[in-house]
Amino acid sequence: MDIPTPDNIVLQTFEDGRYVSGLLADRYQIFASRFYEGQYTIFDHKTQEVIRSKNNDFFRLFNSVQEAEQYIGVDANSAPALTNKTGEKRMKEAAKIVAVKKANSVPKMAAKASTRTRGESPLGYLKELIKTNSALSDHDIAKMVQEKYPECKYNHSMVKYNRKKLGS
Repeated sequence: MDIPTPDNIVLQTFEDGRYVSGLLADRYQIFASRFYEGQYTIFDHKTQEVIRSKNNDFFRLFNSVQEAEQYIGVDANSAPALTNKTGEKRMKEAAKIVAVKKANSVPKMAAKASTRTRGESPLGYLKELIKTNSALSDHDIAKMVQEKYPECKYNHSMVKYNRKKLGS
């Protein structure tokens, strides 16, 4: 079994049919996010990490393959052909599935994330509530976060964890 290292690049493949590009610029691969429909991330084989946003908290997400290509300055169509026939077949099937999904559905998370202003997040709001309303119970704070961010799955244990972390 090949073990991925910066000197031994093992291309990503997905059994679930998500889009994944070939090797770009001898180090990158663009692939569809598993959690955010219609969003793409870039894997850097030299650092063995997914490219993160500037503050290093979250993966950098792109709305299209073309947007990700522009970010790294490489055209995915210029990627060399896969030598693995199974991988090549999966790539073709994944491209068809992604095209069908995009035509038939509206991205779930992209619309919700675009309504936030820069710096707003459920975790930031949770921490703000802990700092300003430390007398409230963990359940109450979790309920307030879920009311403001309905897609958020934070519960009282997340509040308790962050309360300890903040020293409140």
